[in-house]
Amino acid sequence: MKTKIFILLLGVGFSLCSHQVAITFDDLPIAYPGHLSPEVQVKYFNHILYVLDQHEIGVTGFVVGMNIYPYKWNLLNEFCSRGHVVGNHTYSHLNLNDTSCTAFIEDIFRCEEIVDSLPTWQRYFRYPYLHRGDTPEKKDSIYRFLYKAKYHIVPVSIYTDDWIYNRDYLRAMERGEDSLLDSIGSAYLDHIFQVSNYFDSLAYRYEHRQIPHILLLHMNFINSLYLDTIINWYEQNNWEFIPVSRALQDSFYWKENTFIGGTGYYHLVPLLPGEASKR
Repeated sequence: MKTKIFILLLGVGFSLCSHQVAITFDDLPIAYPGHLSPEVQVKYFNHILYVLDQHEIGVTGFVVGMNIYPYKWNLLNEFCSRGHVVGNHTYSHLNLNDTSCTAFIEDIFRCEEIVDSLPTWQRYFRYPYLHRGDTPEKKDSIYRFLYKAKYHIVPVSIYTDDWIYNRDYLRAMERGEDSLLDSIGSAYLDHIFQVSNYFDSLAYRYEHRQIPHILLLHMNFINSLYLDTIINWYEQNNWEFIPVSRALQDSFYWKENTFIGGTGYYHLVPLLPGEASKR
């Protein structure tokens, strides 16, 4: 009888165990604004910051240098003033699989020259498209450069297609197809919830434990509309929000990445054999 009770308690303890996730935003200051006016871009950027403030969540944002127009400096400074961290996402958002090592390194330096004056800049780097190179030589060359330059590569364990939903949402707005907006938004939320559960389950199957996740979103319009709902879902399902620095301390992110080429996101999560082909 005592054994049965102990097993039941273990089951309850597991179900109550808190998941952990660090939120990251790519393509700061603004990702794919479509035809939105600068005024609307500023408004939605600040609304995302407001939502993060309301939930007392700190995030890390990766800056694309060429996206910084004069008025967008104010957005980055506001982002930093709220305590959020900024990292390097290259100047031109180059695809390493299609770029020489020399050009890619120059693009990293070019972005660094811009962002290193920001007060919360840290030496975090995220590969555009999550591509680490289409050959072992290219992959190893850039990795060695980043290591010597004291960059911390920030991988992704929960990948989302938020950029697709954002694109479709803005296109529907531009065409005046308001009847589609709610359905796109609902589909986006379902997508977020499904991929969060999928990657959490996959990581548990691989590690046989909970891992601290790193979520990839973009600083885009659709997230200004739905970020609050997304955060509420995580909170209601017992997820704890943590900074990237804490997530990266986990040994899960120390595993060697041996994948070469391909389309990106699952390269940064050690998957069970055959899982990549199912996505």
